[in-house]
Amino acid sequence: AERIHTDLLVLRVAIGRFRRDTGRWPETLEQLVNGAGIERWRGPYVLGGESGLLDPWQHPYVYERPGPEGAPYRVGTLGADAAPGGEGKDTDVFENGEPTP
Repeated sequence: AERIHTDLLVLRVAIGRFRRDTGRWPETLEQLVNGAGIERWRGPYVLGGESGLLDPWQHPYVYERPGPEGAPYRVGTLGADAAPGGEGKDTDVFENGEPTP
């Protein structure tokens, strides 16, 4: 679980840097590592290329825009089973992005 929270922090910081540089939220997490055609893109914002976008079970992290309750996005993992719900290693872990003024 610790790696997940660290990964989510890294992704949230990368998403914030993308927004700062480009003036908008990324449409996909892949845009953090491949900025083809994106004005003012100064990435990559995540190290390791596409592998930096994978959870501990090698599933892509989930990125949803907009996020719940007014959040600009939410990012997380569906756990080892890659399905909603679950307990233990199958527990879903999501964090909401902070709204920016």
